[in-house]
Amino acid sequence: MGLSEVRALVREISRNRILATGIVFLIIAFLLALISTYPEPHTYFRNTSEDIPIGTWTVNLYPPSFPIENLRISESYLSVVSNVNLTTSVYGNGMLLANFSLPSNHERNVDLGRNISVLILNGTSAGLGDVPAKITFSYTVRGSTLPWTVLGIPAAVLAIFGVILAFRGYLSSMIKLKKTKGVRGKVS
Repeated sequence: MGLSEVRALVREISRNRILATGIVFLIIAFLLALISTYPEPHTYFRNTSEDIPIGTWTVNLYPPSFPIENLRISESYLSVVSNVNLTTSVYGNGMLLANFSLPSNHERNVDLGRNISVLILNGTSAGLGDVPAKITFSYTVRGSTLPWTVLGIPAAVLAIFGVILAFRGYLSSMIKLKKTKGVRGKVS
C-alpha cells in the first residue's frame, strides 16, 4: 500500500461520515479498554516491636490492613530483627513457612509469596545479661488494584457501535462506488 493509496483511503473515510464516526468510536473504545487495565500499585506495612522473654516465646503477627477484596497481591514478606540471638519458626495458615536462626542485630527477610494470613512465630532466644530481649517485625504486602475497570463497559459499548457504524459506512461506500462505476460503464 503506497502513500497515494493511503491518501485516497483517508479521503474516502473523511467523505463518509458514518465510516469516520465508526472508526473514531473504535479508537476511543480501544483507548478506554487500555486505560481500564492500568494497575495502580499499593504497598501496605505493619511494623511491630515485641519484648520477648529469654527462652521459649510465641508471637501472633497480624497482616496489615488493606482492601483485600480489591487488591491483587503480587508479593508479601516478613522482615525480622532482634537485639539477641534467636531461632524462629514462622507459621501461616497452619503451614511452616520458614525456619531460621538469626544473630543479634541482623535482619532476615522471609518471602511469604502471595500468602496473607496471621503469622505465628515460635522461637527461642538467648539473653545478653540484663539487656531486655526485643524483636522487631515488618509485615509488608505489595499488590495492585484496577481502579479504572468500570471504563471497560463504555469501551465495549463504543466498540459494538463502532463496528456497526464502520461496517455500514463501508457498505455505503461500496454501493456508491458500484453506482459510479456502473454510470461510467454506461457512458463509455
